[in-house]
Amino acid sequence: MNYIKQPFYIVIFTLLYLSYSFSADFGNIAGNLKSVESEKGLKNIVVKISELGLTTKTNDDGYFQFEKIPTGTYTLVFMASGYGRTILLNVLISKNQTWYDVIYLQKSEKEEEKFYIGGIEVTTTKELLPEKISTTTIITSGEIEHIQASSLGDILELIPGQEMTNPGLENVKQIGIRQTSTNSSADRDASFGTQILVDGVPLSNNANLQMDTKLNDAVTYRVTTNAGIDLRKVTADNINSIEVIRGIPSARYGDLTGGAIIVETKSGYTPLRFKYKYNPRNKEANLAAGFEWKNHAINMNLNYAKSLRDIRVNGDFYNRLNAQFNIRSYFLNKNLEWINRFYYTQTFDEQELIEGDINETERYNRNYEGRYNTKLNYHYSDKGLIKFLFSANLNRQNSYIKKIISRDIGIISSRMEEGVEEGYFVTSYISKLWVKGHAWNIYSDLSIQNQFLTKKLLHKWYTGITTRYEFNNGPGREFDPRYPPRSSSNEGDRPRSYEDIPGLTQIALFAEDEITGHF
Repeated sequence: MNYIKQPFYIVIFTLLYLSYSFSADFGNIAGNLKSVESEKGLKNIVVKISELGLTTKTNDDGYFQFEKIPTGTYTLVFMASGYGRTILLNVLISKNQTWYDVIYLQKSEKEEEKFYIGGIEVTTTKELLPEKISTTTIITSGEIEHIQASSLGDILELIPGQEMTNPGLENVKQIGIRQTSTNSSADRDASFGTQILVDGVPLSNNANLQMDTKLNDAVTYRVTTNAGIDLRKVTADNINSIEVIRGIPSARYGDLTGGAIIVETKSGYTPLRFKYKYNPRNKEANLAAGFEWKNHAINMNLNYAKSLRDIRVNGDFYNRLNAQFNIRSYFLNKNLEWINRFYYTQTFDEQELIEGDINETERYNRNYEGRYNTKLNYHYSDKGLIKFLFSANLNRQNSYIKKIISRDIGIISSRMEEGVEEGYFVTSYISKLWVKGHAWNIYSDLSIQNQFLTKKLLHKWYTGITTRYEFNNGPGREFDPRYPPRSSSNEGDRPRSYEDIPGLTQIALFAEDEITGHF
């Protein structure tokens, strides 16, 4: 009987195995690993499919292959000395198909992990003990991708204690560190004291003179005069990392009262990537690409976004066009790094005539902003670094408001100089006000940093000098003196050029020694 059962079980097992073999769905995985620096294939790189535990190595040309892999979604892990661990998520295997890709690995002094999620590189670091003495929050590109942010304002809602709102560009977005919202005036003052640095350059609102534009009302704010930076103009998709210093910031970050936000944009090699986001109120498209060649790297990003304040009202919207182009080069055996960045931002904040508006109000705020940064980093020793940074920023402001002014009977004169002139009575008229500015911000920074150990204490010292020159030479406030924009006073109101207002010069010297010890 036993002799009969044994062949019977063998036949059943064979039939089941053959049935599974013919019914299961399989695909293949293949790829080519290359070096970012040389663009040549990398050999003997360990490749692993995490879910299946299968491993292989690349050949002399950097090629690898797995055959007859069950259909599904897998994680590929590439491990090599000097490159760390690179993890590629969501590799989809389809029936009778071969998944293939060219993966570029970049050398790194740190043994860190790099995740690639839909073309986005996310780097993780493991720090058991913090080396910085200030209270900071680090936000990476992976976290930015997760919240589908449209601007820097959306991203900063990840900071503990910040109010959460829907991502979008409908209204001005600002940030206040170490403070609780009380009223609009206090919030604007807190935002003015928060220092925001993009690629090492502080963004400044000191030369913004869009006073008395009447573009802000109780509901919508379009300009940020006497307040902080409008964070909508900083595109989220081009940000690599953000450091938010909520404690006492370094002296090298300049004039501030409420913390510092340090933004680093992407540069160097990035895969070609197009992204489109849509919801009933917001539309956004982003195109990014970058490549490296020998000791040079070029990176570009182009972004367009449109936001509707109220989908029921035509002509009340905010448009933003943003472009950035970077060139990074190395010299002197990579001891000297030279980075050039070009930025361009164009915004259209519009409110067209709304049917039924008895005041016939029309508003817009149109800005064109261009900025050039150049930065030199010279490593004169293993721990020593000399930095030089120069930036020139021009913001061409163009604001407009038209509305019917109704007032108590008053007397208006069109005289522009001292003297006496017969006035005329007015009660109601259409006023048109233009506010045009050319806000310039010139910034430079020269600093030296080094570090050394004394017993168990680590000293990091910085010293340097920064200069700023900020002025506005735009045409200023333009309107017909016979139809002034004021509506509740008999005081005279005249057009005025911003060239009459002197510029602001700031020179600062700083020296700092950060002392860190572990007990």
